[in-house]
Amino acid sequence: PVATVSARIINVQIVPGGTQITVGRGTTTGASDGMRGSIHGVPGGFQIGGCNERTCTATIKATPDQIKASDGTVTLTP
Repeated sequence: PVATVSARIINVQIVPGGTQITVGRGTTTGASDGMRGSIHGVPGGFQIGGCNERTCTATIKATPDQIKASDGTVTLTP
């Protein structure tokens, strides 16, 4: 069973179409491709992908400044 988990944002990078974030939670710690993510204080949700054992990534519409102004935590839900 997959539960709601939180993860820290460990990298932020500008990419075509938005900002790519890397979160410090991967397949061994409860995250998986296709989970829905949200960042406290940043409007809109997103889907994570590119998961490996330790990290997952997502491309989101928020700016790096908006991400920095958040608490740096992503909530992931199945």
